[in-house]
Amino acid sequence: MLQTANSHFEANMEVDLEGKVRNLPRLSQALTPVFEAVVNSIDAIEERKNGRGRITVKIVREETDQTTVTFDDEGNFEGERKWPEIKDFIIEDDGIGFNKKNWDSFNKSDSSYKQSKGGKGIGRFDWLKAFDKAQIRSVYQENGVRFLREFEFNTKGKGVHPKRPIQTDDEIKTIVALKEFKKEYRDDETAFKSTQKIAQRILEHFLAYYINESVPEIVIEDIHGKSEDNKHLDELYKQYIIHSDLLEINGRNFSIYHVELPTTRKEDVHQIVYCAMKRDVKPSNLSNHLGTDSIDKDGKPVYYSAYITGEYLDQKVNSSRNAFNFPNKDYLGADGSYEISEKTLQNKIIEKIKIYLADYLEVIKNKKQDHIERVVSENPMLRKVYDRHKEVIDELDPSCTDEEIVEVLSIKKGLENHNLLEQSKDFLNSDNMDYDLDLKKKEQEKITKEILESQKEELIGYIVWRKLIIDLLERKIELNKDNKFERESVIHNIIFPMRTTTDQIDYEDHNLWIIDENLTFHNFAASDPTLNQISTSKSLERPDIIIFSEMDEKTRIAGAVSVIEFKKPMRDNFDKNPVQQLYNKVRAVRNESVKLPNGRTLHVDATTRFYCYAICDLTDEIRTFAEDSGYSPLRNELGYYFFNPHHKAHTEIIDFDKLVIDVKNRHKIFFEKLGIGN
Repeated sequence: MLQTANSHFEANMEVDLEGKVRNLPRLSQALTPVFEAVVNSIDAIEERKNGRGRITVKIVREETDQTTVTFDDEGNFEGERKWPEIKDFIIEDDGIGFNKKNWDSFNKSDSSYKQSKGGKGIGRFDWLKAFDKAQIRSVYQENGVRFLREFEFNTKGKGVHPKRPIQTDDEIKTIVALKEFKKEYRDDETAFKSTQKIAQRILEHFLAYYINESVPEIVIEDIHGKSEDNKHLDELYKQYIIHSDLLEINGRNFSIYHVELPTTRKEDVHQIVYCAMKRDVKPSNLSNHLGTDSIDKDGKPVYYSAYITGEYLDQKVNSSRNAFNFPNKDYLGADGSYEISEKTLQNKIIEKIKIYLADYLEVIKNKKQDHIERVVSENPMLRKVYDRHKEVIDELDPSCTDEEIVEVLSIKKGLENHNLLEQSKDFLNSDNMDYDLDLKKKEQEKITKEILESQKEELIGYIVWRKLIIDLLERKIELNKDNKFERESVIHNIIFPMRTTTDQIDYEDHNLWIIDENLTFHNFAASDPTLNQISTSKSLERPDIIIFSEMDEKTRIAGAVSVIEFKKPMRDNFDKNPVQQLYNKVRAVRNESVKLPNGRTLHVDATTRFYCYAICDLTDEIRTFAEDSGYSPLRNELGYYFFNPHHKAHTEIIDFDKLVIDVKNRHKIFFEKLGIGN
């Protein structure tokens, strides 16, 4: 005789479904309703306790002009057609089904039935946020008898529209069909189109279950595809890179699972995922601690997650399983066990993570360092700021722009100026009975005004400084008080202090702009080194100044090398041809690697251009050499130019008078505006 189970039939959901769904916030992920349905299936299988169980997620698409289609790995038809629109998802499981307890819970808004598992009783309302309705067919067993319960869930009336449960001999199974995917969600970028991407996203959402080995078999099927297109999450999970690690803190043991995942969403971030009772509980953003939002693996972006498990976390999880009750600080408990704060736990975990990711992080750090150093070379006023604030490497992402680097360093410089101002105020305002108060007041006003105006006057001061340097150079190429010309080392030290490198001096301490403004923007420069000191060359050649610039960040090859040779003003006898000396340096450094102060290398190869400068007065001997060698005279005949195709070297012989005249002309407009003469 057919049983009707009347006591199971009543639908008593007393809630305005249309209003409740309307007031829910917009879903952050279009597939959230599918996730919620799969969670319910996992709970149902766990509650039935009948083996591992199986969940099938079926993707239903709009009808096409062909009954069977196949897709490539990029999510397109084999051909040029795109994936058909998804209209429904069907989730099947062999769990306990909608028995009386589950049926009553479903009909109670914000049910606390699954609170112990972290359920909030609102997941099914998300179904109606993204879908027009849900149709449920559930075969369950009560008192040894199987029943079939069917109902539709929508926003009409009381929301639940059931048929009367009837007795059946069908196998125990629940089918939840999420029908009519709403356009605003199906068009969202998180509503992935390909079966592969959808399977990957579902796996990522339930990764903690897989790591804790507490998940049923889950299969993703596309009903328009072929059987070989189905995705078994067990197999997909095996493709992920997962390494386990152990962490011990004062007798407490934790397991760390290092997971590298392919990126599927723009909002993907590196994270620590704290787990309890075989479930993920609380994610924590890790990107700031790693100094990057992305990691490249084999040329493709991946994001990293560390899943943390341990008996201590099981003990500290709250009743809703959405947070932990950690102490504010570490202490030894009355029972002799050690209580660990969240801060301590996180710091220890991050130490382990940085060891695991050391190779990745080193590559990222070097990439950022190269980028920052290039930007600094183009903004010399920030060079020493960077030297004082190397921590910006951790604060900037590898994808940061030049503008962001300049902004961060400028902020650092601004804070330095602010701190200087505050320190000056404190010092000048301090009580000192032995100090002349009137003088103190005047001095305070003067210093305070100078500091406040420093940003406005910085450029003016820099131009004035250049005027002083030009005047000094002009004097040093003339006869001195002893009626002699200065040694070449005097000129050399004005342009760039001898026996120093770029990283050892402030930007203001060298004056390469006197020769050419472009020389200021370089990656590395050395003054008076032997080549075997700064490079892999075995040569003992000692260029007066050698400058490496235009480094390619990928190949680390210098696009240009400049070599400068100085001679004593008005020198008229030479043991060696000065241009030949330059070419000897070019030959010695070609195809060698330069050892930078930061431990990195910079290469010189056959593609590198050379710029050679011989700075000397055009005596008769120099003119004869230049004319006999086919050099072309420069304008006003105070210099010569020649291109050596063998060395790829642009060579200039520049008279000291030309050096001064040219640099004055370049600054003439600035000097006139400031009224400081020419």
